[in-house]
Amino acid sequence: MEKASGIVAFELNCFLVMFQRFFIVRQVLITETKDEIGFEIIASLAEHYNGVNKPDRAEKVTKNYISQCDSTNLYVNKEYAYSLFMQFKYDEAIPKYEKLIAQGFDNFESNFILGLCYEDQPDNEKALKHYQKAVLFKSDNATCLFHLALMEKSFCMDSLSMAHFNQSLEVSLLKVSGCICVSVMLEMQVGQPFIGTQCPAFG
Repeated sequence: MEKASGIVAFELNCFLVMFQRFFIVRQVLITETKDEIGFEIIASLAEHYNGVNKPDRAEKVTKNYISQCDSTNLYVNKEYAYSLFMQFKYDEAIPKYEKLIAQGFDNFESNFILGLCYEDQPDNEKALKHYQKAVLFKSDNATCLFHLALMEKSFCMDSLSMAHFNQSLEVSLLKVSGCICVSVMLEMQVGQPFIGTQCPAFG
């Protein structure tokens, strides 16, 4: 009888240990899922606020998430940095974008925005460096090419400056020509003039 009781107690103890382990794993999975859903919601909300020109709201929601939940999430930090840039808080935006680049967001947007921030400082040397990198990622952005030309001019790089200025004009003219073509086609289809500022080519 004692032997049977011991076996039952042992099996019950094993069951309790397995249940505790299952509960711990379950809680970890729930927490990770909540964190994943949480950052996606915050990043999407901040992107929306930045997109509708309400960067102060984007800054608030991202800053709260960073301080209270996860300070390392790149997507939330990207929207936070952009909200600072949108509010002309360039001194605060610069270290955020430098960190984003170091962590893997080394792309056109990060370098172009950093170029604009440094140009405003003014720190033309760093602005030139980031405009040059931005153009390597995307060579058909007229605004970036124009600012690159200005920085090159400030360093007496006249031939490069003129080449990028002309390239900026060519890109702009291509977009305008494309918009005119779209406008004419739409006018032929709907039978009324199409407002140029609504053309996707201006986007």
